[in-house]
Amino acid sequence: MNWMQKVEKPMGREWLLAAVGVSLLASAFVYFFIHVPMQAKREQAQAESQAMRQDLQAIEAYRSAHASEASYEKDLLARQARVDKALPDRLEQGVFLGRLQQLAFQNKIKLTQVAPKVAAVRDGLQVMPVEVKFRSSYFELLSFLRSLRDEDRYIQVARTAVQEKDGALNCQLELRIFAVKGDS
Repeated sequence: MNWMQKVEKPMGREWLLAAVGVSLLASAFVYFFIHVPMQAKREQAQAESQAMRQDLQAIEAYRSAHASEASYEKDLLARQARVDKALPDRLEQGVFLGRLQQLAFQNKIKLTQVAPKVAAVRDGLQVMPVEVKFRSSYFELLSFLRSLRDEDRYIQVARTAVQEKDGALNCQLELRIFAVKGDS
């Protein structure tokens, strides 16, 4: 006998129950294996989209802050020019000593000795100490130090020694000038 003949054929109600069961199984399969993973991917895509929107907002904020690129570029060039003056490519010892003499004259300082020392390289910069001795009054000394500070070129006052003698100040300064490259 054939096994198909032995199996009872379902009637209307049994068919309905079987169809509902298969539908429930198919729905559960679709929900757990298709809908839930798609929902997770959608949430992930929304999070990535939100992150991209935030990045775009940051870019727009930067762009609006620097709306006129020409003025921004001009500002950068001006800053670079100030840096180039403060730390030139070469020590330019003669130019510095001439400017030092001008500052001393302008501030009524009487230079008694200017002695450049041997330049050394520190942290990728060439450094040249210059020992300066002079006589001045208190206010002339302050004015001279302010003039050194206000120079375009960076000048470090490394050491000072001041002694009073006969109503005037005998001063000894060690100034340091810097250059980016090793040429003098």
